[in-house]
Amino acid sequence: YTHIYTVDKLVPQLVSSSAYPWGGYDQSYSLAEHEARAMDAALFVSEFGNGPGDDGKLLAAQVVEEERHRTGFAFWTWKENGANGWGVYAPSSSVDQSAGCLRADRERLLARVYPRATSDAAATFHYDSTNGGFILRATGRAAEPSTVVYVPPEVTGQLTFGGAASGVVTEADDGSRLAVVSPAGGAFTVTVAPAPLVPAGC
Repeated sequence: YTHIYTVDKLVPQLVSSSAYPWGGYDQSYSLAEHEARAMDAALFVSEFGNGPGDDGKLLAAQVVEEERHRTGFAFWTWKENGANGWGVYAPSSSVDQSAGCLRADRERLLARVYPRATSDAAATFHYDSTNGGFILRATGRAAEPSTVVYVPPEVTGQLTFGGAASGVVTEADDGSRLAVVSPAGGAFTVTVAPAPLVPAGC
């Protein structure tokens, strides 16, 4: 919880928020990666978040770092009641509803295309939340396990495969898509073309 439970908030007379985190948001992920490797464990961010007013500064920066470090995450919180909440859903305006509408900016940042599995430990990928575009670059030998890419329902761009691989796309009932890509021996790509995002809304 950068700028909330970090040193710049705890001792502001000693550390300025404008200069923290030192070196950018990368530092906590780099340290966590070293620790995870030492334990031979996967790295997963089990809770993070910020007030909605700071999404452009904090949330946008955090999800990019999680992508760079190929780290899964769970955002806190999903739904809540009461005013000034932090949830992905806005607080409810009625006692008959558990929550209000999805916060559009949060939905845009958190509904991301990402690989669920790949055999290539050096694979790279990037999702652009401003236009829904995505590209994964990987290499694989024939008969290696497939690379699996998840595309949320908000992302509508065309899925294509390039290079030494073939793929199959299936669509779930909620509109999300799953691309299962089989390497054929060499470099390949999985691409989602930029297209207007379709938020779920209320």
